[in-house]
Amino acid sequence: MNLARIDEYVGDSEFDRVFLTEVAKRVDALWGHVRDEAAARVAVGILYLDTLVFRDGFKVNHGWEANSFVGVDGAAAVMAAVWDWMGLDWLMMKKRFRPGPGEPQPPQSLHDELRGMAIRHPSVVLVDDQPARWPHWPAPERPPPVESKAAMRRRRRRLKVPGGIWRLFAQTDSGPVHFENQGALKELVVGNWLHVEQVDDGVWWMRVGDMRISVQAPRNGSPEVDVERGFYDVVQGETKCAPDE
Repeated sequence: MNLARIDEYVGDSEFDRVFLTEVAKRVDALWGHVRDEAAARVAVGILYLDTLVFRDGFKVNHGWEANSFVGVDGAAAVMAAVWDWMGLDWLMMKKRFRPGPGEPQPPQSLHDELRGMAIRHPSVVLVDDQPARWPHWPAPERPPPVESKAAMRRRRRRLKVPGGIWRLFAQTDSGPVHFENQGALKELVVGNWLHVEQVDDGVWWMRVGDMRISVQAPRNGSPEVDVERGFYDVVQGETKCAPDE
C-alpha cells in the first residue's frame, strides 16, 4: 500500500490518518488482490455506503460513533492507497465514483462479488447488517432444551429404577457415539480391570483393578459403599480417605 495517498487527503488530521490507515489495512485484506479499475470504484461505494463490522469490534460507517467513516473522499483515498499500483490518484477515483449520467456503470455482479468477499472473510462479522459466515467459525450455541412434562415424568420413573439413570460415551473412527438412559444399565466391562454389574435390586458389584467394591444403592438416601483392596491383584497405588468436614 502507498499510505502517502491517505496523508495527501487527511492533511493535519492525525485522527483521520490513524483511522483511514487502519481501514486501508483491513480493505487490503478484503479486496487488495482484485486489481480491477471498475472494482476500485465499486469498493469506494461499498466503503462509503455500507456498514462493516469486524470481529475485533472495529467498525466502518457505524452511525455517529467515533470511528465512523469520513465520506466519499476518504473512501477514495483508502482505495487509492490499496490499488496505487494502477496509477490512479484518489481525486480521479472520487470522480469515477460520481460518474456522469451517460457513463456506463460496472456490472452489478461486481458489487455483489466484492460484498461476498467481505462477507466470507474471517475478520468480518457484519456487512450492512448482513451476518458474515465462514466455515471456520464455530456454530452458534443452541439454548438448552426445555424439558417437557412427559420427559420429566419419564425421568422421575427412571429414578425409581436402579440403574435407570446412566450415560455412556464412546469414540469410533466415524465419530462419537452416545447412549443415555436407554433402559436400565445392567453391566459394563472395560478390559480386565473395570467390571460393573447389578447383582440385585439396588445392589451393585464392581471390580476396579485390584479392588472389589460393593454398593447398596437405596431409592432414597446416600449409597453404602464397601471397598476391599488387593482382592483381585497386587495393590497398585494408594488408598486415601478424605477427612470429614
